[in-house]
Amino acid sequence: MTAGKAVVVIPTYNEKENIVPLVEKILETSKKIKKLELEVLVSDSHSPDGTLDEVKKKFQVNPHVHTLDVIDRGIGVGIICGFDFAVKNLAADVLVQMDADFSHDPKDLPKLILPLGPKFNLVIGSRFVKGGENRLSSLRRWLSYWANFVSRILTGFRNIHEWTTSFRAMTADLYKSINKDKIPWKAKSFVFQTSFLYEALRSGAKIHEVPIIYTDRRVGHTKIQITKYIFELLRFLLTIRYRKHTILVKFLIVGTIGFIVYSIFMWLFYDSPFLPFMPQKNAVWGFWRFSHADLRIFISSIIAIEAAVISNFLWHENWTFKERVKKGRFITRIWQFHIISIGSPLIQLTSVNILTPYFGFPWLISSAIGVLIGLVWNYIWNTRVIWRGKGAAAQLAAR
Repeated sequence: MTAGKAVVVIPTYNEKENIVPLVEKILETSKKIKKLELEVLVSDSHSPDGTLDEVKKKFQVNPHVHTLDVIDRGIGVGIICGFDFAVKNLAADVLVQMDADFSHDPKDLPKLILPLGPKFNLVIGSRFVKGGENRLSSLRRWLSYWANFVSRILTGFRNIHEWTTSFRAMTADLYKSINKDKIPWKAKSFVFQTSFLYEALRSGAKIHEVPIIYTDRRVGHTKIQITKYIFELLRFLLTIRYRKHTILVKFLIVGTIGFIVYSIFMWLFYDSPFLPFMPQKNAVWGFWRFSHADLRIFISSIIAIEAAVISNFLWHENWTFKERVKKGRFITRIWQFHIISIGSPLIQLTSVNILTPYFGFPWLISSAIGVLIGLVWNYIWNTRVIWRGKGAAAQLAAR
């Protein structure tokens, strides 16, 4: 991104010794980001060591440095409150988060900010891509590797290598689309980083990872509690996994309901005696070069499939994917559902109109075969397009 305003949000707690030199280094990088106004927001959790006072004293007359006293502690509180302030009060187009302890090199800011645009809306500074490096103690290097490996496996987003860093840049538009109610940002937990990235992916984040060298803090002590962090991360990731399985179970239930609806309409239009206006069974129908061995089953299957499609859409809209953010009008989504899901009805239509009239399968059996194949098709497309809920595998933008 080469135009607009970028705000670097630094969450702090007792970082008095680091914060002033860090802000100075950040401001120096503004020369390398042409046409982009760079500002800094220190989002402090009411530090008793006077971190905020140091910033105010040093940068009181600098219009590019801002402060925010968020009162409550926690990295998530500092970042979310800081981002909200940057968007609402500073008109930020780009939001950047980084640690206050010099673990992240301010010289890397252009690498994170400049790639933002149509192709990428979230750039991550990564230790785990080519050129990246993790210069922590052996124990913390192992913890970082383990946490990121487990996050990749359990979230299902295996193309994302860096889940736990605090060095990220994103567009304000992406941030505003993220469902923050799903992020435990008020908790005093470093799981915030993983959960924020997961919800960003669900919001359709197009991600690019750039290599960084992560170093240990220069002054002070790390605030992460390793045992607590491991427990909280596993709990969060297993909750995600459970949520995914819940969606699959609901999807299968809706598919079953759809098959019941389909069967009722097929019986009503094909087997029941209540619709005398329907063609007789096995009535051959021809149009131009197309012919069909049973016009009645052709008409019945089209009506039954449409009834099942509408039923499935309504159930998914109001139950299966109820918690996912819905984009566009209701009528637009139902048309999208028809277009994207057309493969499943075509599979069912082909199955019942070939297996029954030409191979003698009972329509219920040929319908079931088509439904099972169509179910797989539907699940893939519905979870990745119509109700992708904020991102699916397509959001794994190439690095």
